[in-house]
Amino acid sequence: MVRLSRLQLGGGLATAGLCTSASYALQRLWARWAGEVHWADVIAQEHAPFSWRVGVAVFHGTVLGLMVALAISDEGALRLLDRVPWLVAATMLPLGAAMWALP
Repeated sequence: MVRLSRLQLGGGLATAGLCTSASYALQRLWARWAGEVHWADVIAQEHAPFSWRVGVAVFHGTVLGLMVALAISDEGALRLLDRVPWLVAATMLPLGAAMWALP
């Protein structure tokens, strides 16, 4: 049985959250580019595409977060957790802006 420290768990969870958010945003941008309805109208359409996107994004985040938690050292987790706010800003702000900018 593998024992994870709190730092390793925190690094894995931070990675999982960032990966899940980025995966959903990228899938949504790709779907919009491919001709799906605007993201604000997603409630008016069938929920199957939305549910699949959320499920795939959660899967991506879970797998990557688990891999990071198992592979990272405590020192590496500290460095990662120090940089998470900047990583979120550098990845999610442009993706969010792109989602708002698409017609």
